Amino acid sequence: QLPHVSQLSGPVMSVEQLAASLLRYSTHREQETFQTAPCTCPVCFDDVLGAKCTRLPDCGHYCCRACFSQYVRTQVRRG
Repeated sequence: QLPHVSQLSGPVMSVEQLAASLLRYSTHREQETFQTAPCTCPVCFDDVLGAKCTRLPDCGHYCCRACFSQYVRTQVRRG
């Protein structure tokens, strides 16, 4: 049986603090899962671990580091 709320100890969080904490935890766990999961690069179709991929933070798209490096070099050459 769960303890009654009056029996809980520790700092009390506001709803906003709790939501921010849960979001940070969720983001961290999702990143850990991605790092250890096999991924298929959508550019070269090689199967690599997420730890060997570059992932864009805003959209979540990823590709293997070799493809991403080639993309960046090409964009720099083009100006």
